Amino acid sequence: MDPNARFEAKKKWLEMKALGRKKFIFKVGVLRFGLVMALVYLAMNLFFRIFVVGKFNFVDYFLSVEFLKQLIASLVLWLLAGWFFGRSVWRAYEKRFSDD
Repeated sequence: MDPNARFEAKKKWLEMKALGRKKFIFKVGVLRFGLVMALVYLAMNLFFRIFVVGKFNFVDYFLSVEFLKQLIASLVLWLLAGWFFGRSVWRAYEKRFSDD
C-alpha cells in the first residue's frame, strides 16, 4: 500500500475510532449495512412478487400479516447481521492499525 494512502486510511480510522466502538458499530454496521440490506431484501422480494408471481395488489400486500412478518424478520436478521459486520470491521481496523 502506498505510504500516503496508508496515512490517509489511518487518519480516517482514527476519526471513526474517536466516535467510540458502540457508535461505530451502530453507524457503520447497523445503519449503513444492516438497514440498507433489509431494505434491499424487501425490494427484491417485492420485485419477485410483481414480475415473477404476477397478479399483485399493493394495498392487499402491504396491509397483510405476511408482509408484516417479512418486515419484522428482515429488520431483525439484517440489523443483527449489521451489528456483526460492524463489529468485525472494527476488529479488522484495530488489527490493521495496531502496529502503528
